[in-house]
Amino acid sequence: MINYCIKEAQTLDALRLSQLTHELTPYIFEEEVPQWFEEELSKESFEKRILSTEYEHFVYVQENEIVGFITIKNKNQLFHLFVDSKYHKKGIAKELWNFIKEYFDISNMSVNASLYAIKTYESFGFIANGEQSEYLGLTYQPMKYPSFFIIGYDKKYLEQIVELFINTIHNINKQDYSKEQLNAWANPKYDLKTWEKRFEKSKPYLCMLKDEVVGFCEYYEGYIDCFYVHFNYQNCGIGKLLLTHILEFAKNEKRDKLKVDASITAKPFFEKFGFRQIKENLVKRENVELVNFSMEMNVKT
Repeated sequence: MINYCIKEAQTLDALRLSQLTHELTPYIFEEEVPQWFEEELSKESFEKRILSTEYEHFVYVQENEIVGFITIKNKNQLFHLFVDSKYHKKGIAKELWNFIKEYFDISNMSVNASLYAIKTYESFGFIANGEQSEYLGLTYQPMKYPSFFIIGYDKKYLEQIVELFINTIHNINKQDYSKEQLNAWANPKYDLKTWEKRFEKSKPYLCMLKDEVVGFCEYYEGYIDCFYVHFNYQNCGIGKLLLTHILEFAKNEKRDKLKVDASITAKPFFEKFGFRQIKENLVKRENVELVNFSMEMNVKT
C-alpha cells in the first residue's frame, strides 16, 4: 500500500516546490519561460507566499517526498496545482482537490487554468468563465466552480428531474447493475403523468445550477428517497449539499436517525457521511431483482 499524506507546507518546503514547478514549465510554455514567471517560481517567492496569510499551501507527500502541491489564495482562488510529471495520471491532483473540498467553501472558487490543465479542472467540475486570455506571454482560461443552490419542488422542472433520474442511473449505476436491471429500475419509456403525481406528493428538493436541475432528493419522516446527482456533475459537492440540507430538517424535527435504502453505487457515498448498513435487500422492479442496502445515520443535535 502506498504511504502518503497531505499536510500544510512549511518554509523548508520552498526549495522542493520551486524545483517541482520549474520542471513542469514545458507543459505551460512552448517557448522560453517569461522572466516574471521564473521569478514567481523561485525559492524566495515560495517562501514569501508560504509565510503570507494570503496564501495556503498543501503538499502531497509520498514516501517522504513532495510529489505535488496545491495553493489557495484568499480562500477563493485555486492559485497553484502542480504534480511531479513522474506521478501524472495517478489521481494525485484529484486527491489534493478533494482535500480542499473538505476544508474550504468551494462554491465560488476560481482558477486561471493553463491550457494543458483545462481538462483536469473540468473533471473537478470547473467551467469556463469567459474567453481565453493572455498575460505577458502566458495564455490561460479563466474558470470558476459553479454556484449550486437548493430550491423546493417546481412543476416546471418535472421533465428535467425525470430525465436526470433516467440518465444518471443508466450512466453511473451501470458499473454495478446489468442492462436488464437498469431498464427495470429506470425505464427510458417513462410515463410523465405517473412522475407528476409522485412529485406533487413528495415535493423533492432540487439542486440547481442557474436554471438547470443538477440533483434532487425526496425526504419525509426521517427517510431519504430518490437521491440522485446529474451524471455530468458527479464529484462536484452536490450530494453533500443535498444531504446537508436534509440533515438540517432532521435536526429541526428532532430526529434521532436518518434512513435510506442505498444502491450498490451510492453506498460508499452514504458511508462517507456516517451511515451504516443495517441489512442487505433484494428488491424487485418489473420482476427483475436488484440489490440495495438499508442504512441508518445517527443525527447529532
